[in-house]
Amino acid sequence: MSSISGFSGFNSGLPVDDIIAKLIAVEHKPIDLMENKKTTLTQKQNTFTMVQGKVNELLTAIKKLTVRNVDGTSPFDNMTGTSSNTAIATASVTGQAAPQSLNLEVKNLPSQTMATSTAGVGKFDNTTTLAQLGITAGSFTIFANGTPNVITVAMSDTMGDVFAAINAAVSDTVISADPTIVDGKVQFTYNGAPANKVTFGAGGDTSNFLSITNMVTAIDNGAGVITASQRNTTLDRNQILSSAAANLATPLTDGTFSINGISFNTTGKTLNDVIFDINNSAANVTASFNKGTNAFQLVSKTTGSSLITLSEGTGNFLTAMNLVSAGNTTASQVAGKNAEFVLNGTTMYATSTTVDETVTGLTGVTLNLKQAQPGTTIQVSVQKDMDGLQAAIKDIVEKYNAAVTYIDQQTDSKNKALLAGESRLKNLRTQIRGLFTSQVGALSSTGYDSLQQVGISTGAIGSSAGSATPKLQFDAAKFTEAMAKDPGSVRKLFIGQDLGGVMDNTANDDNMEGSFTKIYHLLSDQIYTDSNGNSAYGALYAGTSDNDKGLFAAYQASIQKRITDLNTSIQKAEDRLTTREKTLRQQFLAMDTLVGQYQSQSSALSGLISQLSANNSK
Repeated sequence: MSSISGFSGFNSGLPVDDIIAKLIAVEHKPIDLMENKKTTLTQKQNTFTMVQGKVNELLTAIKKLTVRNVDGTSPFDNMTGTSSNTAIATASVTGQAAPQSLNLEVKNLPSQTMATSTAGVGKFDNTTTLAQLGITAGSFTIFANGTPNVITVAMSDTMGDVFAAINAAVSDTVISADPTIVDGKVQFTYNGAPANKVTFGAGGDTSNFLSITNMVTAIDNGAGVITASQRNTTLDRNQILSSAAANLATPLTDGTFSINGISFNTTGKTLNDVIFDINNSAANVTASFNKGTNAFQLVSKTTGSSLITLSEGTGNFLTAMNLVSAGNTTASQVAGKNAEFVLNGTTMYATSTTVDETVTGLTGVTLNLKQAQPGTTIQVSVQKDMDGLQAAIKDIVEKYNAAVTYIDQQTDSKNKALLAGESRLKNLRTQIRGLFTSQVGALSSTGYDSLQQVGISTGAIGSSAGSATPKLQFDAAKFTEAMAKDPGSVRKLFIGQDLGGVMDNTANDDNMEGSFTKIYHLLSDQIYTDSNGNSAYGALYAGTSDNDKGLFAAYQASIQKRITDLNTSIQKAEDRLTTREKTLRQQFLAMDTLVGQYQSQSSALSGLISQLSANNSK
């Protein structure tokens, strides 16, 4: 509501602003009442939202116990697998598994099939320049019979030039043949003298020739041959494969090839491009190039002894990578191994570390092989998942206590709680508690018919005396005892008689509702159709129209409408007061103007009277 300030009676001298403010304040009281009512409604709305949250947490906890697994089993069917040595193997099980004890020995884990170049892929021969290898100019030392021989090289030298320089520099008869390149490795031969007669490298060397060619780590076979520890290569993975700049040992003919039936094309591509194509395809292998070994490699993504299927198409990529030679596609491959294990005395094999019932024949049991330890037998136990079941029930009891306690606090009429008059909420609380404490009549003659009998109660007799809201307690030992004695009856008590399939809120869900299933339907956030074809929805159902909302959605819609109506009424009242204030100011202005006129007339009359009096006195 706007106001005009700063106005006072010029002629009348009256405190106009103060008078108008007091008049408006009196007329604003109905608006204040509406504002207070809106504040209360908003507080109720927020509190109701908190209640809804706690009830929803209870429903979520109940769902974990009442909603069946995908395979049609319920949490009461859940099994667990434990291993006496989890470093060797573990087990995962479903509700379809039978309780059992298994003896397991893991002899071998599966490995992957690998196809590796049988010879160097990149070019490396006597015509290779030192610059192509990244060898720096300078000198290096070769000792023959203790005598140092210094060889000076330039980056423009070829490997043939260096070999000639070595031959000329080493005058000792220890080295009897020219250095050469064998399978991409530098190789020296000598006269059969002990290996310590020939050594490579000195502290004063200024060229990295010996380290780049892997001669500082060369291997002496003890029979006159010293060979570099690794291959060298000049292959450039960033150059088009069919170009001379790629430096392939075998020139590439562009075209196609296939791996495990997936076709690839090398036209216009670098080796990096081809590796990317392979690794991002459905060929089920990982491709890589190892510069240190000058080798291209394919590794199967799956384990087992199956070989990789290689086939040239219109090109010769696989041949150039030395994976295929004269049509032979297996010479480059080392087949992976199958897993080997002994289960209850029977030797079995698998292509993976994950071994399911298709291999073992054990329904619902999957073994996860972790480590091979031949000769060590471990025990794998499959049993009812009582820990998980107890944890789920304990969670429900905790969520129930939190929800019911909060509802009682917020509806407590003695303490004038905010939701004290919400009878529907009180009724829901009564229904929830009743379902936790009442009997399931259909089970009276067949087994356990109340939750108290299986460990869910308000405690020992008298333990809740004086308590406004007796909380539920869960006796895990009593529950375990009941499960051991009659698990079928306990299951019916909690969730009813299953007819199979996933819980879908239809009549197929239950033949006879258990206590927790009834609570599930009472609180449900979905529509439920019972066995008689009657549809209903729970308190947390959001609804699709104004006529089919659950308790909480209906309350929120109702209270929001009241708040919206109040906002409309408040705005209209404020608008009326703004108009009223404007009218009052206009009226006071008119009055003040009239007072001024009266004052002017009075002054004129007083002057005239004074003049007449003066004239009469003469």
